[in-house]
Amino acid sequence: MQDIPKVVRVALLPSLFLRVEFADGAVRYWRSAINKTELDLLKKAGNLRKGLTQLKPEYYWLGTQATFGQDNTFAINRVIYDGNEIYKQGNRQPT
Repeated sequence: MQDIPKVVRVALLPSLFLRVEFADGAVRYWRSAINKTELDLLKKAGNLRKGLTQLKPEYYWLGTQATFGQDNTFAINRVIYDGNEIYKQGNRQPT
């Protein structure tokens, strides 16, 4: 089984995807929980204007501050992401 390197840096991109950097220099892109919430709200609303009015500023976190766990997890806005899963299944290029 391949050893998965440690997550060293996380950034939320303007597209609300996470850019996750690993100790071996690999970079993976992952849809954030914020992005999923936004898409769900827009789908449920039925139209763009109504959906956008339901989004609140607290849905957004911009920057590179994340809390890192010993088990290769990290947390952003109280959502925990698994670095191992992202390394294996994340996109290698932005989508």
